[in-house]
Amino acid sequence: MKISKIFKFIFNRFVLVSFAIVVEIAFIVLSFTFWQSSVPWLNIVVAILGVILFLSLISKHEIPELKIPWLVAFMIFPVLGITLYFLIANNMPTKSHMTIIGKSREDAKKFMAEKTDISLLPDSDEIGIENYLGYATQTHGSYNNSCEFFDDGEKYFESLIDDIKVAEKFIFLEYFIIDDGKMWQTLHSELLKKVKENVQVKMLYDDIGSAGKIANNCWKKLQNEGIDCRKFNSFKPFISGLHNNRDHRKLAVIDGIVGYTGGVNIADEYINQKSTLGQWKDSAIRIEGPEVKNMTALFLGLFDVSQKHLSDYEKYLNISSQAGGQNGFI
Repeated sequence: MKISKIFKFIFNRFVLVSFAIVVEIAFIVLSFTFWQSSVPWLNIVVAILGVILFLSLISKHEIPELKIPWLVAFMIFPVLGITLYFLIANNMPTKSHMTIIGKSREDAKKFMAEKTDISLLPDSDEIGIENYLGYATQTHGSYNNSCEFFDDGEKYFESLIDDIKVAEKFIFLEYFIIDDGKMWQTLHSELLKKVKENVQVKMLYDDIGSAGKIANNCWKKLQNEGIDCRKFNSFKPFISGLHNNRDHRKLAVIDGIVGYTGGVNIADEYINQKSTLGQWKDSAIRIEGPEVKNMTALFLGLFDVSQKHLSDYEKYLNISSQAGGQNGFI
């Protein structure tokens, strides 16, 4: 049994791809080291390049946590640090991805509520958050929402399943981690029931976040079952900063009326069905009201990048925003 597990680990796609990337890095670094010893003036070039990158990085408008590791690498391992910086520091999405994201935002705007009048917001913190939302995601907050807070994953998951059971039109799910266990099997079972009821189910999970936790071809199996499932940013055997673009969202939207988000992934430790670090405590919220449209649009934007074409936004966003029963600004 132990031997089979070892073989399964060795031939795991994630392990093989990671090994290929390590081999690529080793080859590049060894090549540089060889040329450094063979061509004396190359050391001068590396030193000058290191100083230029050092000064360039210091002047960048980025948080220190992103700068410091590179600065240390340039000083201690100049060849390796400079090489890796050129290979993986640029983690901007591809041009085609940005085109799809841009078009999806334009399509979504047609159905979104008017921008919030910031003069109505009670304090400067809320104004700052509202301005940041507009800058970062082209979305904004809204009033007339209700919000329910869950202080653990068990309560969250129970409520999510209850809402999924009464879904009539569509279910959107987006998670960083999906791990095969009781939580996933319960969710999977309910989704299959909704598919039989002609409820559309779309699902997106992160390829690295779920690596080794579900089968590599899980998304294909789900598609065969009628669930439109995609992997976000598949891990490929080449060095690229794009691998650092991960989807950490934990998002669920039911019929465009109810939305969930928070820190809970689809894995048994989040509902304390297994213990990895003791009692696992995470939080989540359930939202009803116009702000669910923003959650729907955000999901579709990233889903469309993964499927490489635009969805029918009118179908999912041209829905009457139901007031949540409270005047919460979300």
